Amino acid sequence: MRQLQLLDKQDSILNEDQVLFIKGLSVPARLHLIRADRYDDKQIDTSGEKWVYYFSGYTESINFERLPSPLRNLVKYSFYLYCQVNSPTKLSTQFSSIYSYLSGVKKGEFNYKCLSKKLKSIENSTSFYCCINFLKTLCKLELPGFKETDLDSLLLVPRPKDDKWLVYQNVDLILDEPVKNMIVQGLWEVASKLDKSIRISTQELKYCSILGLCYTTGARPVQISKLSCSDLVRDTKGDNNKPARFSLKLPYAKQQKLRPERILISLPYELSKIILAYVRQSYLSGEDKLFELGAQSVQQIRYAINKQMLSFASEDFQEKVKNGDAIQPIYTSTDFRHNVGHSLAMQGVSASEIAHILGHSSLVAAKHYILSTPELAQIRSKVLGTNSAYQQMIAMMLTGAITTSKSWDKKKVAGFIGDKLHSHIGGCSYKDDCPFSQVRSCYSCLYFHPFNDGNHNDVLKSVESELGELIELSDSVGNSKNPVINIQSNTHNEVRSVLTRCRLYNGE
Repeated sequence: MRQLQLLDKQDSILNEDQVLFIKGLSVPARLHLIRADRYDDKQIDTSGEKWVYYFSGYTESINFERLPSPLRNLVKYSFYLYCQVNSPTKLSTQFSSIYSYLSGVKKGEFNYKCLSKKLKSIENSTSFYCCINFLKTLCKLELPGFKETDLDSLLLVPRPKDDKWLVYQNVDLILDEPVKNMIVQGLWEVASKLDKSIRISTQELKYCSILGLCYTTGARPVQISKLSCSDLVRDTKGDNNKPARFSLKLPYAKQQKLRPERILISLPYELSKIILAYVRQSYLSGEDKLFELGAQSVQQIRYAINKQMLSFASEDFQEKVKNGDAIQPIYTSTDFRHNVGHSLAMQGVSASEIAHILGHSSLVAAKHYILSTPELAQIRSKVLGTNSAYQQMIAMMLTGAITTSKSWDKKKVAGFIGDKLHSHIGGCSYKDDCPFSQVRSCYSCLYFHPFNDGNHNDVLKSVESELGELIELSDSVGNSKNPVINIQSNTHNEVRSVLTRCRLYNGE
């Protein structure tokens, strides 16, 4: 009760800029629980001040009236984002932890500096991770008093000493495979349009270039803002059979005493094609600045990333965001930088090489990345309540809308998986010939429109059979970490995601 009184009296803990910012946050009226089971509630009514729903055998109730306004709307908005990534079974625990965390906060203390210090006093590991995730959301939103650049210093906040998962405490910002696939396919599509001399706006080329650089190099906003056209270096000349290859001279984020030279990183063909097209259309050359980002480079980079990520998503998901039926996931350059670091560590890259690629002045952060392993990351995700709901939501971004076979009058998809032909699974709205393997690549393509009565179960069985054979073969030759297994596992998850969406579409 004492905590309740303490928090209720703090109507003025938010300053005027924060109140104005929060008023611009709109929470959709309903939160759809995509992975809800047969007896679970399929959605949460978020229009009221009390959220009540039944999920996984428990009735959850969160009373937001305990919070003063407009702090109430901020927490509701962060919870909506949280439920799109995590299981809603722990939402009441999340609320209790954040409520206790904010109790006693005084006027002028609702900022990153004060709240990050308050984290150090939390001894319970569950409460700690709930609160640090809330603080990350505030930084990603860039609420006045919080900056995206603060996400880096959150890694240095000591975790609770009794935390049994301490060894992989830094596995916090890793991109999911569906998100990576969406970025790769989106960049490939833009590059293929350029190959066919299809004009693309200069702004879209700029946003694609920034997103591609963040994804492939993990560059910080300050590094991208320092780039000039001369930093793009041609490695090989192209001919009719082989495309030209380019590298990028990436500056260090911080001033170096011993190594002032820039980092030379090879770029994928598609990304270099996009950057070159942007340079030509912008009439840039030589020492001209590659990207004009103004005084707020961090905000400009974040805007470009999320704008292009939404553009790469399916039209169905874009329409939901436009109508206020969904909130777009927020991505920052920090997410991509940590993803690059963890990905390199999981491939066995040394600490010095990781530090070199990411432009670190020491090996401290690189050693933390190496402490992480995929298996530990999966365990930690389960502890935090993360489930496949987030991947289901991302699947909605990756594929087109569910449709009926009777109403579809365009191209239909058919192809082999193994020795079995699969048809009547969906339609394709791509205007040109598809360069990918039909059926196998369709379930992560935004041009694919699954049929609600399609033979998706047959596809799933073929993928499972192929995956089992692949695992058996890899084990027999002593290569249990065959990267093809991960690719096939992703395909398996994508097919299951479409199956779930079809059941929801059919009202099952």
